Amino acid sequence: MFSFGIQIITYFLLLLISLIVIAIVNKKPYPYSKLIFIYLVILQVITIYVGYELDQIKIIKFTLFQFAFLPSILLVFLNFRKYFKQEKLENNRIILKTIFLYTIYQVLFILPSSYFQLNLSPGEIFRHLLPRLYFLLIPFIYWFVLPGFKNIKVPVYLISYSAIILMLLSFYNFTINRYMLTSTGDLRLISGVAAMVFAYSLITSFSIFSHSKNNLLLIATSLIGLVFVNHRSAYLAIGVIFIFSLMLNIIGTQKIKMKFSRVAFSLIVILLILIPLSQIPLVKENFTSRITAVFDVEDPNARDRMMRWGLSFAYFLENPINGSKLENKYYADDVLLKEYYAPHNFIFEILSTQGLIGFLFVSILLYLILKLGFKNRKDSISYQMFLIMLFYLFYSLFNVTFLNSWNILILVFSSAMILHRNKQIQDANYL
Repeated sequence: MFSFGIQIITYFLLLLISLIVIAIVNKKPYPYSKLIFIYLVILQVITIYVGYELDQIKIIKFTLFQFAFLPSILLVFLNFRKYFKQEKLENNRIILKTIFLYTIYQVLFILPSSYFQLNLSPGEIFRHLLPRLYFLLIPFIYWFVLPGFKNIKVPVYLISYSAIILMLLSFYNFTINRYMLTSTGDLRLISGVAAMVFAYSLITSFSIFSHSKNNLLLIATSLIGLVFVNHRSAYLAIGVIFIFSLMLNIIGTQKIKMKFSRVAFSLIVILLILIPLSQIPLVKENFTSRITAVFDVEDPNARDRMMRWGLSFAYFLENPINGSKLENKYYADDVLLKEYYAPHNFIFEILSTQGLIGFLFVSILLYLILKLGFKNRKDSISYQMFLIMLFYLFYSLFNVTFLNSWNILILVFSSAMILHRNKQIQDANYL
């Protein structure tokens, strides 16, 4: 049955690739780009639940994510000049140009220098180069996906409602006693990466994060899901953007200043969901301890991460310009670690692997998108996407999630939506 399912997925993906080729030839990519987007949303949910097992499934040596990602960036490359010429808004042009220059830098400089100087195999180069091309999904979604939706809230809620599936899968794990262990030995019911989707769903459905009405179903789903994820970094990130959004509304910089009644209602909703949930024995034994340990710097896990941050930064100082290039090393060769994994901080990950040049490219890109999202904060969707990006970046300060194929869709979609809404806002102003 499982092999049959893989065959079905294989045939579906091959058909999808064929449709993309037809779309390129006919210059009508929108319907098929929507299919790729929907596929990526579904794949994100399945990958988060199944975990690394799904990454082992290869189709012509490509993972299921890569099989959809490659035609997407091909579409962007083939049409970049055409669509960039049509782009009238200077803010959007600068962001798109930054993505293009960063990609050219990686392909025309980092790739050949890694091949000739580091003697890496083509497979290693391909595997480490692809994540650096993920930013090309921003123009893909902006140019080819979002214009295909008549109602722009549809793609927003496609991701939001996928949180319901993840929450139900968490409940299923609970019923069959299928648990995962956190780094401190506490239990969680689903991968910590699911926090990205639950946070996205909470931000897009909670009135305290926008001017829209509360969606109680998604609020409850998101809060329950975040409890089941049992992730300290997620709680800290949610707390930061909650306080930020509350303060922004209190000082009245929003178009509609949040009324006290809405704030009170929002807090009551949170309490009514979390208090009964916290009485479940499994939640009471694990969730509370994780909350209280958020600021415990003496925690062994926290000490390990801070040690890795220091080692990674030391390696960057030895290779300050381009880092380890496509060798993707985080630490010096003489560093002895029981387990070799990334330093759980996207700043040190980028510095050690891409050096100062790569870090400046990424920092400028993120700054420009966040600045644009904040500028258009009077628009509800733009403000939500801005907060989602803030959560994503803050969460990635303590995890290996920044350029992770499991959750990259959250970052590139929110970025693309900020560009799209900026265009719609400007078009509306000129009408």
